[in-house]
Amino acid sequence: MTTVVTDDVSEFRRTVLPYLQRDPIRNAVLLEELAEGNKQGTFVAVIDADEVVGAVLSTPRRGIRLGDLAPKYVEEVVGTVVGQSVEGLPDTAADFADRWPGESAPAGGVRLYRLRNLRPRSAVGSARVAKRNDLDTIASWIEQMVLEAGDPPVDGRAWAARQAERLWLWEIDGEPVSLAGRRTTIEGVTRIGPIYTSPEFRRHGYGAALTSHLCSVLRDAGSEVCLRTDLANPASHSIYQAIGFEPVVDYHRYTLSQ
Repeated sequence: MTTVVTDDVSEFRRTVLPYLQRDPIRNAVLLEELAEGNKQGTFVAVIDADEVVGAVLSTPRRGIRLGDLAPKYVEEVVGTVVGQSVEGLPDTAADFADRWPGESAPAGGVRLYRLRNLRPRSAVGSARVAKRNDLDTIASWIEQMVLEAGDPPVDGRAWAARQAERLWLWEIDGEPVSLAGRRTTIEGVTRIGPIYTSPEFRRHGYGAALTSHLCSVLRDAGSEVCLRTDLANPASHSIYQAIGFEPVVDYHRYTLSQ
């Protein structure tokens, strides 16, 4: 078994892309990150018997992503990357955290879902694509969302401006009440996210209706659909399963410090 470590994302992409393409739903996040280009960080290809068996990314904002790396390869990887957090399969992430040379602590996790049989949801109002004059509202919501999630702060206005063409809103009488975004379609798969409803508009089904509408749009365009949601938010799991999403895999997170 060998590890190929590089800071050249293009070189890394060439090495691991065939491996990631085998399951574009489970590897949706890694494929998205590699598609962004000009990414700074450390990238590790794990190779066993001349076959790529793991792709690990470590970037300043997202931390260390282990993907579907098996626990037996952790020992060789842990010394090659640095970051303030790690995410991976439950046993792999736990082993990585145990072997980390500094302090580590559990930090929750996410469940990956894929859409099987879409069951549309309805609510008062309607869906539409976001417009430039929605940016202030979207910026405020995104900053609220990352604050609620405990994630690093973002410049909401800059984020909204970059993502505007991929955002949808649910509105009532012209007032936006919920937000859903879509990522770039890669290998025939589109990941939905973020999905956010401001606290004053929750518990009316707006987010579920918007999500199912966006799922329908993407399905009609020929894409498979997936999303990730926080393991600590049981309400979101029941909503997504009611829409037609089925669990694929869980990923656990740990914070890391030196």
